[in-house]
Amino acid sequence: MYPICWCDCKVVHVTFGLNAREKQMRLATLLLTVVSVLALAMTCGATIINVSPGGSIQAAITSASPRDTVLMANGYYDEAGIQMKPGVTLTSAGGDTSSVIIDALSTFDCVLYIVDCGDTTHLSGFTAYNGFGTNGGGIMMSNSSPMIENVRVYGCMADHGAGIYLTNSSPTLTNCLLDENVTFGNGGNLACYNGSDPDILACTLMHGTASVNGASIFCDDSSPTITETSVCAGSATGLGDGIFCTNGAAPTLTNVTFMECQTWNDGQCVYLENSAAPTFLNCCFTSSGLLTPSLVHGADASIAPTFTNCNVWGFNSPPLYSGTIPNQTGSDYNINTDPLYCGGTYCDAWVDAASLHLPENNDSGVLIGRYGEGCDSPVEAISWGAIKAMYR
Repeated sequence: MYPICWCDCKVVHVTFGLNAREKQMRLATLLLTVVSVLALAMTCGATIINVSPGGSIQAAITSASPRDTVLMANGYYDEAGIQMKPGVTLTSAGGDTSSVIIDALSTFDCVLYIVDCGDTTHLSGFTAYNGFGTNGGGIMMSNSSPMIENVRVYGCMADHGAGIYLTNSSPTLTNCLLDENVTFGNGGNLACYNGSDPDILACTLMHGTASVNGASIFCDDSSPTITETSVCAGSATGLGDGIFCTNGAAPTLTNVTFMECQTWNDGQCVYLENSAAPTFLNCCFTSSGLLTPSLVHGADASIAPTFTNCNVWGFNSPPLYSGTIPNQTGSDYNINTDPLYCGGTYCDAWVDAASLHLPENNDSGVLIGRYGEGCDSPVEAISWGAIKAMYR
């Protein structure tokens, strides 16, 4: 620990603009995030509390004061039931999701609890793994709005919200990966309850499983804002593989790509009921091609969705819309066309130069879905001598 007098300053949360080449920038983003956090901590006089594998993350957090940073050395931690503290930063030395693995396997508990924490609470640079809880297997959040960046929640289980469970919480999630999380109820990767309005940017939710509804995202009386995000290959036994909205849920989704939707019921990608009123702008919805239920379904006349500049496409010619949602194709720049995804891609849905997803090819002049052109840009092999010659 290195205590220094605290000066009055705030952590500035910087979001890098992401485009079709975001993968090439991700490493730089991760490193800059960690360097910025640590530099601010030193400049402002906060305490940095170090913890190493074999040590206790919880003990480090418990000893921290608001504005302190708990810095985890890279490695594997066998720990669960960690309780975050308001105003504390939890991050890793490496800064990316592979730097630190927090494994809850031996204790059968949620990996991390975040309760009554505001936006001065920061988490970044680790994976929450193997959690098992009632509400929330990876992260359970209540009455909180922390900043979470470059965090992976993987292989967790719960009755509801296996990856992340939110109740009355509105965190900001940036560059996060939620995958392979399994719920026995609702919300395989993410469950939002009781007025939870998270801001989700440039995240990937994939391979979520729900025994009931919402394999990837479940929204009950909640209105998340989801931007430049991909939702891929979930599996719901019930309804809504991609997103399930109920009880007045009104999320706003912009440039979101839904791929490989594959429930056995109508509403493979989107299922809406009970006054749900989501807004879909520049989004893409595609099925797995194996099943034939509709991709988008409205269960009753109380719903009020809006679709603008969206592509709904079924590779096996399923119905596009069903229930109380009329076919939107041809209105408000909505289309029904093959996205022309690049061969060999999976969840990273880059498209061919001829795709109508690209602004130059469609009438609305906007990018549809998360990813732009990526098929015709191979990396050219070049020698080290040629690289040096470029700078002579």
